[in-house]
Amino acid sequence: MKRHRHLSSSDSSDNESPSTSFSFCSKYRSKSKTPTNEQKKPAEVFRKDLISAMKLPDSHHINPDEYYLFADTWKQEWEKGVQVPASPETIPQPSLRTVAEKVKQVLYTRPRKYISCSNQESAEPGYINILELAESMCRYDLDDMDIFWLQEVNEELAEMVL
Repeated sequence: MKRHRHLSSSDSSDNESPSTSFSFCSKYRSKSKTPTNEQKKPAEVFRKDLISAMKLPDSHHINPDEYYLFADTWKQEWEKGVQVPASPETIPQPSLRTVAEKVKQVLYTRPRKYISCSNQESAEPGYINILELAESMCRYDLDDMDIFWLQEVNEELAEMVL
């Protein structure tokens, strides 16, 4: 089987300004009796001037302090390829096993301030009434400055409502 060379509009040097390279894909050509030199739409278009603008001649000297070395391992990794099974029978079957029993322990306890009791009756003997305990706790001590700001905010809210 012969390999066909990709056709291009410019096989000359990269020094020409905006030139375009056309690549034809011969893989999907039909086997009809059409002439091969007939113009077809390009499969890919490359602008060579952008690539050649990034190149420097070999005679150009660059100090090591003026450039960075880049290591692109993507191409190396891409060329390694992927191992694919040759037949569906060789695909390994998934399996599972229990490694260890999980210990049941309380990971989270709800703080007492989130616990409320809907029953207003006194607690059963031996139990603490949560509502009485909550009322006896001092949640925040207001001082004169806090009272002043609270009154100011309440007045502003009252004005906004009206």
